[in-house]
Amino acid sequence: MRKPKLNSLLRGQKEMKRITFLFMIVCFIPLNTTFAEESIINHSSLTIAPLQSIGIVKVVASDEQKLIVNHNIFNQELLIECFINGFRFSKEKAGTKHQEGEGHLRLYIDGEHIGTLYEAAFVINGLPRGEHDIQIAVVKNDRTPYEMEETIHIRI
Repeated sequence: MRKPKLNSLLRGQKEMKRITFLFMIVCFIPLNTTFAEESIINHSSLTIAPLQSIGIVKVVASDEQKLIVNHNIFNQELLIECFINGFRFSKEKAGTKHQEGEGHLRLYIDGEHIGTLYEAAFVINGLPRGEHDIQIAVVKNDRTPYEMEETIHIRI
């Protein structure tokens, strides 16, 4: 009778951990994503619902602060995710003295300021059919710009 080698056992344990991790992402992340009810913005026919997630975090190995925006359209809802290296969203410090690496987002749709957001991901509901420019600007606590902004062009 042959005994399994230690390396084979360790490889098996690592693979099992990887499978368990992927299973948790697939099964539990959607359950952990919720709307931040107190932060929902209503603007004419639009609803902006910030998302809170205790799920996946994108890690970037760089000291440079950079805004990366991902978006997806599902039915007539627009999901936007913003990634900013070394940045902390701070609702409680909005309007106070600037502290490097803190602040919030300003959302503009077709050139009009729609709202201020304190979450990195949000859903926009109620956009009329057609083409739209969605601009996201990163703003300091004292409401001055960080010079990080991105505009995406979408069609609903």
